[in-house]
Amino acid sequence: MVRSVKLFYTISEVSEMVKVSPTVLRYWESRFDILKPRKNRRGLRMYTLKDIETIKTIYKLLKIDNLSFERATEEINNIYKKKKKAIVLSEKEKMFDKEKIIDKLIRIRFNLEELLKELE
Repeated sequence: MVRSVKLFYTISEVSEMVKVSPTVLRYWESRFDILKPRKNRRGLRMYTLKDIETIKTIYKLLKIDNLSFERATEEINNIYKKKKKAIVLSEKEKMFDKEKIIDKLIRIRFNLEELLKELE
């Protein structure tokens, strides 16, 4: 059976995936600028797969590598600066950035689903 991938996950779902409490996830949001999940109209956090990847990286740095928050922040910044630099180089080579288009479509779909829920 093919399992569909969700576009957004709640804080409870993410908490279960990475085995940390929702309180810890909210705290990490306050400590790491890179971790900013979207919020729906009701203010509930909605995490993307990219957010979950970031959380897993933070978990590894803090819990497995036993880094301090300061050192983990430096590592996260280094990791994402490299990724950002690669994306910038890639954007120069391409007219349209596929990831940006996909991200916009995901946001549109999410907004349409929220609108549909309100109409029901």
